[in-house]
Amino acid sequence: MEQGPYNIAMKACRWVRRNPEAWERLLGLCEWFDHVRPSSRLRRGDLYNYAQQLGMSVTLCKEFRFDNNLWSALSRYVLMCRPNLSGIIHPRSSALDSIDHGRGLVRVRGRAAALRSHGLAAGRGGAGMTHSFTIEGRMPGLNEFIKAHDVSYKKGNAMKQRETDRAAWCAKAARLPRITCPVVVHFLWVEPNEKRDVDNVAFAKKFILDGLVRARIITNDDRRHLVGFTDTFATDRKRPRIEVTITEVAA
Repeated sequence: MEQGPYNIAMKACRWVRRNPEAWERLLGLCEWFDHVRPSSRLRRGDLYNYAQQLGMSVTLCKEFRFDNNLWSALSRYVLMCRPNLSGIIHPRSSALDSIDHGRGLVRVRGRAAALRSHGLAAGRGGAGMTHSFTIEGRMPGLNEFIKAHDVSYKKGNAMKQRETDRAAWCAKAARLPRITCPVVVHFLWVEPNEKRDVDNVAFAKKFILDGLVRARIITNDDRRHLVGFTDTFATDRKRPRIEVTITEVAA
């Protein structure tokens, strides 16, 4: 098929329709980049590397290996849905600028709006309603944090801020609604092996809870808003991850 501007634009539309979850991850990744490196240009080749830094699995990272034509169109759709990202995304002038993207924009925005509406509707359920998201890969445990802090306060704090940002980004990428009632949080810690002690692994819940507050998913992690948490552990050599489930409880 000829790679004319119209065909490239339609290819981007099809990618969004067929990969709604990857599209949401792409939007979230761009928003995270804007948060940590405002005014820096986000380039096509950066997407894979930054996804790796956030702890995504290799499979998820590969979603962001776009060719030049596809990224040229997708970057324009990202700006249509997130105009606030114009400080980091600067598409080069091309024949795509002569295309009326209205039809594609309706499809993209329609998909995003449907996902957001689903998330907002989930937030109205009150007591018993659950919301979940996943953090790919492992997080530093207590031993790693103590070791970094022993080197210097600055290094320990940098680790804390990085992992908190990572948890916040994952929660935002999952389009969780804002929750104002008290919650119980369950953590499923999926490790690649059984080398780390469970109390060492579960220490990372501090990063995750602070990330939920930073992302404004929960109001605070004090006892009035967080009434409890539970932990379970599993092993998956190919896909370590942390699955977080937030359950609303009656005030």
